[in-house]
Amino acid sequence: PPLSLVDGVHKLAPAHAVTWQRGALTEPKRYWQLPAPAGRVHGTADELAEQLWERLRESVRRQMVADVPVGVFLSGGLDSSSVALLAREFTGKELQTFSIGFEDESYDESGYARIVAAHIGSRHTQESGGEDALLASLDRVIVSLDEPLADHSYLPTYLLSELTARHVKVVLGGDGGDELWAGYPTYKAHRFAEIYRRVPRALRRSVIERGVQLLPVTPGYHSLDWKLRRFTGRFDDDARVRHFRWLSSIDLPDLERALPFAQGMTPGPLAAHYPDLGDPLTTLLGVDFARYMHASVLTKLDRASLQHGLEVRPPLLDTPFVEYSFGMPAWYKLRGLQTKYLFKRAAAKRLPKSIVFRSKRGFGIPLISWLRGSLRGALDD
Repeated sequence: PPLSLVDGVHKLAPAHAVTWQRGALTEPKRYWQLPAPAGRVHGTADELAEQLWERLRESVRRQMVADVPVGVFLSGGLDSSSVALLAREFTGKELQTFSIGFEDESYDESGYARIVAAHIGSRHTQESGGEDALLASLDRVIVSLDEPLADHSYLPTYLLSELTARHVKVVLGGDGGDELWAGYPTYKAHRFAEIYRRVPRALRRSVIERGVQLLPVTPGYHSLDWKLRRFTGRFDDDARVRHFRWLSSIDLPDLERALPFAQGMTPGPLAAHYPDLGDPLTTLLGVDFARYMHASVLTKLDRASLQHGLEVRPPLLDTPFVEYSFGMPAWYKLRGLQTKYLFKRAAAKRLPKSIVFRSKRGFGIPLISWLRGSLRGALDD
């Protein structure tokens, strides 16, 4: 029965799985784990920034080894732009870069991608990922997933992979930078959460949260009303619990209403099984790296690209670079409200400031507008 099955999985989840080997069950051994950050590092901020850049250069060099031309997914964000700039050094031909644009300006990053392409001298190819393109490919996109994945950025990733595969068979991507160097807005939100936590709970619920719920819904990318609803409606005094709730596509009360056997389940016990990496920020980075990275980001990337016979390599996830990044103290990642502090310091010497210091945008789509418009019929069906 579903109840006993879920209970069984829930109880077994914290324990390591066992393997059958030579006629017996054996406990597996962990072959690698994230390192805790160093207590201190030596060198000035500029010296450490140069060290970071050289480490990333070596990662890109290793990932550029191929028997065929290697292109780059270029969004115009810090991560993909840095990868593209370094890849230009190691290609014997003109570097090819690729991006998808949107008609909704709050989601469209194609202008930034063109700025970077002009800066590094790449041959840039871009297509629009508008409603018509989505509707034309919706059925085959959903079928290609094989199982549900609550990440609608799979749709533009699929279209981008389809575009890129017409030109190259291997491409570099910028995935991993946010999890390694604290690039997501949620890491900053935890700073505000510590202040909000001091507000009496009764005042939070009766005044602040009710006021936020009265704000009109706007469809733009991470609009202010969306961020305030997410922040207050999914707030929890436990940093790990609220982090899971902020990240999730569905919140616990909604999940419990939809799935009766989920009553009483919380992410608290699950969060407790992730190791303490020495400070609160690095521990949250470790949670995202171990969970969100493989369960969402890389799953999306892998399925979307392989549908088109395209191999995607993320240099930022090269093992030596991951170990180096997690070994850096949190101070060099989030300083005040400046995300990716050391990474941006290194890139600012090589890329336009308008690219390095622009606001973070994910690879999202204007889903609200589409569901109210062209996709309404498909949603009803």
